Amino acid sequence: MDKPGLASSFQQTIEMVTALYSDAERHNKMLEMMQKTVCHLSLQLEESELAHQSLVAQAESLAQAMEMEKSIPMAEYVRHTLQFLSRQRYIASLTLTNAHAGLEAGSASSAEGAAAPDPLQSWLPEAPVNTTAEGAVEHRVLAEENRPQDSLGRLRASWAGQIYIRHLKRITLARQLALWMWRNGYPFYINHIATHLGKGKLRKWRPLVPLSSFGKINHLTRYELFAPAVVDTPVPRVVPSCDQSYLQSPHERYEFPSLSVTVLKNATAYANTNLVLVDGKVICHDLFDVERDYTSEELHGRILIDPKSKRCRWLVSDAAPVSFDVVASFFDACAPNYAHWLTEVLPRVAVYCADSRFKDVPIAVNDGLHKNIMESLRLVVGNDRQIITVAAGKALLVKELHLMSVAGYVPFDRRDPKLRGHSHGKFSPSAIELIRNHLYGVTSDDTKEQWPEKVFLRRNSGVRKVANATALEELMVTRGYVIVEPEKLSFKQQVHLFRNAKSIVGSSGAALANIIFAKKDANISIFISKYPDTSYWYWQNMASAAGARINYVLGNIASDGKEESIHSDFHIDLDKLALEKDESL
Repeated sequence: MDKPGLASSFQQTIEMVTALYSDAERHNKMLEMMQKTVCHLSLQLEESELAHQSLVAQAESLAQAMEMEKSIPMAEYVRHTLQFLSRQRYIASLTLTNAHAGLEAGSASSAEGAAAPDPLQSWLPEAPVNTTAEGAVEHRVLAEENRPQDSLGRLRASWAGQIYIRHLKRITLARQLALWMWRNGYPFYINHIATHLGKGKLRKWRPLVPLSSFGKINHLTRYELFAPAVVDTPVPRVVPSCDQSYLQSPHERYEFPSLSVTVLKNATAYANTNLVLVDGKVICHDLFDVERDYTSEELHGRILIDPKSKRCRWLVSDAAPVSFDVVASFFDACAPNYAHWLTEVLPRVAVYCADSRFKDVPIAVNDGLHKNIMESLRLVVGNDRQIITVAAGKALLVKELHLMSVAGYVPFDRRDPKLRGHSHGKFSPSAIELIRNHLYGVTSDDTKEQWPEKVFLRRNSGVRKVANATALEELMVTRGYVIVEPEKLSFKQQVHLFRNAKSIVGSSGAALANIIFAKKDANISIFISKYPDTSYWYWQNMASAAGARINYVLGNIASDGKEESIHSDFHIDLDKLALEKDESL
């Protein structure tokens, strides 16, 4: 019997037992039959071992002879074939070992028994981890009206929006047309219709000014916290190796600017945006490229930007902003996304809170953030500092607004897809090191949990999924990986998981941002699609800032007649993956 046949026979036996396991009278008889079947299969595997070893010796001799005859490709093909056969024998052997273990457990169980454990069941820690930061003081600023606070939200809530969401959004052409009309038609409406019908506020263009420029012109107080840093970004290794040429490096390194705090006088800060109003101007951070970067605020109809003139229309208003004497603003449109929060917003908070000069200053963040995000915030902020959470559409009027420069930035979208050279993201190595060391210190594990060393991250999102995920998980389990669903873990548990792992494998998704907590020598492999506009250097730039390296496993788009994009599902070639000599997988 061949090796795949061994695994197939065992699977058939398991299915038979599962169907009859609840029958108490037949349980022992079936268990005895299973034992005989597994013993028979084991003997066949042992008998084939000698033949397999003889085949290996003959094939190696053939490969050496081919090398002497300069037939290097054929020699490599022979060796790859041998590696594949050895992998199949290993899988069969592991299957039978699991069978013996299952039979021993079955013999000790009651007559009723229980269903066999699912080998692809996700792992969870045995002991719960305390997720609270006692003493953290929160002050909520809520919206007066229970209605969407931006134009896109109001459009979605309308009857036309509901028809689109329920019936038309699934149609590719309708979705593309709706997006084009919104991104092009709405600005036309604001600029040429609404400004003539409005009460004046919509007519006003405001200069869009970078924070550093505004601070220099107005001689504002500025605190320098970290000097600029250079991050080397070597090309990630690609699996399978034949796809290595698919990655073309946009840069060998990047420079991240200094980290600083600027104090703005009599400024207005709105929730869900890091843009700030002061002296009739809109202040943006220094990494924002107005000609290339399209913002979430524009998509949601909160602002309108003219990239050529570098001006901005502010389209939301709060008739009753809440006044404070001093606040540090960490509002951000992308804060609800775990990856953006973890690598762009939280590092800013950590750097700011680490400086004793600001120990008594309250910090302001978006209201309604996920519990894991709020857990991470409390761990960074500590027990004594006040946290102000502000609802979308609400504003704070602050006499002294502390505005921290960005510690990481990834553009929300491209303003013009025809332009090349877009940023894949930049991250401050100083900020990442600070937040990692801080969280290592405040998340000490007193549960004595046995954290897995080889972690496979299961992705449950509706986009960018591996089409043959089940088969991939089965392969990775045979290689000793434990399947984990990160969204089922608390923030502390995710820090522990990545901190203790030696090998981390997963599809491109927000949970992978936790690699900033991984050991610097950890093997990190990311499954991602082969698509021209994919931001491959996003993960590499992030990992490099954290002192780590990544590998990419590329897969072909599994379009199935659907629209292809960077968010399409993709298929991993398991045969190539099995043949690859890669210790990181």
